[in-house]
Amino acid sequence: AENFWDDNKAAQKILQETSSLKKWVEEYQSVENHFNDVNGLIEMAETEKDESMEQEIETDINKFLKHLDEVEFKNM
Repeated sequence: AENFWDDNKAAQKILQETSSLKKWVEEYQSVENHFNDVNGLIEMAETEKDESMEQEIETDINKFLKHLDEVEFKNM
């Protein structure tokens, strides 16, 4: 780490890679949060035996799947 900035090109490359990986982690966390939200909604509907939430759950699942597809596509 002491000589990190001695080779400016190598340092820039490492910083770009770090930035790219950070973005991927943030995207993954976003998908994970979205999944947890949908899963929580499903659990709440099951606990309350509330079938009226079925349409909302289906809509949220479709939004989640679209979000997941978008993130997977970005990672190609």
